[in-house]
Amino acid sequence: MRSALSGFCGLLAALLLPLALVSVWLHTVVADTGEYLTRVEPLAGEARVRDAVEDVLVEELLRRVDLGALAEREGVDAGAVEELVRRVVAAVVAGDTFAAGWRTAQRAGHSEVVSALSSADPLPAGKQVVVPLDALVGAVRDRVDGLGPAVAGTLDGLSLALPIGSTADFEIVRVAYQVLERLWLLLPVAAVALALVSVATARRRLRAIAVLGGLASALCLALLAAMGVGRGLLLDTSSSRPVRMITGRMADVLSADLREAAVFGVLLCAAVLVVAAALGLLVRAVRRTVAG
Repeated sequence: MRSALSGFCGLLAALLLPLALVSVWLHTVVADTGEYLTRVEPLAGEARVRDAVEDVLVEELLRRVDLGALAEREGVDAGAVEELVRRVVAAVVAGDTFAAGWRTAQRAGHSEVVSALSSADPLPAGKQVVVPLDALVGAVRDRVDGLGPAVAGTLDGLSLALPIGSTADFEIVRVAYQVLERLWLLLPVAAVALALVSVATARRRLRAIAVLGGLASALCLALLAAMGVGRGLLLDTSSSRPVRMITGRMADVLSADLREAAVFGVLLCAAVLVVAAALGLLVRAVRRTVAG
């Protein structure tokens, strides 16, 4: 009976460890606007992120401007207009206002994502959960309108966003988020308590510790693998390479704490396994020596 109770509690403790790590991360990073912004704001200073944002804005702007028709109507060179538009967007992205626009966009995106995750009702089908980029579009619009009547107004009504995923994909995430985020304090306490009960009720405590360490290490490793798969699925929603770059960097900085915690869990629990196993062998050797 004691062995069964010890094994059951140990298994539950190992299973709860990765869930506890995720729940704490959801509560302290994903659900907290300040912590979220603290992690994504520095991305505005990365050249590759700025270049990707520039590419997204230029691509969408040029879709709005019929360069051929413009060249014919205004008697200007289409290539020259395209180059001018690119320079305007580059100036906005390289300017001092980019960081503020990026922060505004991220705040709006965080609000939308958390709102979707916290929704009490199932999410409507056929829609996208996105990070709006309208704050950056406004800055570009002001400069583009200054190029003259040929291109003025071409950005009116334009709304850009980075897709995070479809509502269908978010439905499973929404349910998991609402369960785990609310248990962010209970799950770590339960995992530790069950681990202590498992060791206390075990007939061979060093063996129980070794098994518990091995299971916990394997499950933390599984969490790392799941994070990699989730990142890949997230990037698959990207509509272009620049969008994939931005989404990937956001995912990396936001998941950094969870990834580091999972790696630490793998190493710590593996060390527990090795130490407990070594001590077990040592105890057996001493007992044999004494018995002999």
